[in-house]
Amino acid sequence: MRHRAGTGTPLLLFTPTRVAESQAWFDWPAASGRPLAILGANDMTAFASPPERVARDLLAVTAWQNVERLQVLGFSLGGFPALLFGACLAALLPRTRIDVLVLSPVVCLSPPLAGVRSARHAALLRAAEGDHRLRGALGLFGDTRPWVAAAAQHEAQNLKITLMFSSEHAGDIRQANHLAGCPGVTLRPVPTTQHWLGFLLQCRPERGHLAQAFFKRMLAEADPRPRAALLAEAHRAAAAVMDWRAADPLVAALVAAVGARARPVAAPRGGVPARSI
Repeated sequence: MRHRAGTGTPLLLFTPTRVAESQAWFDWPAASGRPLAILGANDMTAFASPPERVARDLLAVTAWQNVERLQVLGFSLGGFPALLFGACLAALLPRTRIDVLVLSPVVCLSPPLAGVRSARHAALLRAAEGDHRLRGALGLFGDTRPWVAAAAQHEAQNLKITLMFSSEHAGDIRQANHLAGCPGVTLRPVPTTQHWLGFLLQCRPERGHLAQAFFKRMLAEADPRPRAALLAEAHRAAAAVMDWRAADPLVAALVAAVGARARPVAAPRGGVPARSI
């Protein structure tokens, strides 16, 4: 884990890779100046302790035991530990409000009830076949559902989870359905087939093309405004959970451009075909 001190509401961020590959998130403008701790989902393969012990160690290192509010963010495979440790922290800190935002998360890692989610997921399962320690760890915390359900029963009711997923991506839908109806969990579909919802957080150069492709699809539709409204609603929901003061500039600008059109727009001649990205 890597962390820094700061002012404001602490943010615990889980990325889909290893923490050593996640240094760039310390420069994320939305988290500027805030207390921030980053863990990588792949680093969990080295954990030999129960999740509650790991959560206690995390609090001891960051000194976040007495904060009034704690935000937890994870996306893709990183959504798995965000759900798991968000639930653990809610139990350990009954006086702290725990807000969790997960984007297209893996809810059940092992057993893979909704199928293998990605190449990283497949590699992890293969590694567990020949590693009894890893196999035992996955048996201990491979399914987030019992942890989330237990946290929902706490008297404090201090855990709120917002799960955003691609409404036209079969894998995302299957994972989200694992938590459908669970108290304290809000499911918010995003109108795209694209699994990576990172452009809702930040448009890094290597991810900006995904947002652009999304909007090219919208502009090829007879009336792009309904889809733009859904995307804007999803982005506002994410911003509300994380206390972001400003919407992502690219997303905000493109939504505004679409919404400003006075009448429906036909696909440009020779333009982008109306297909899912």
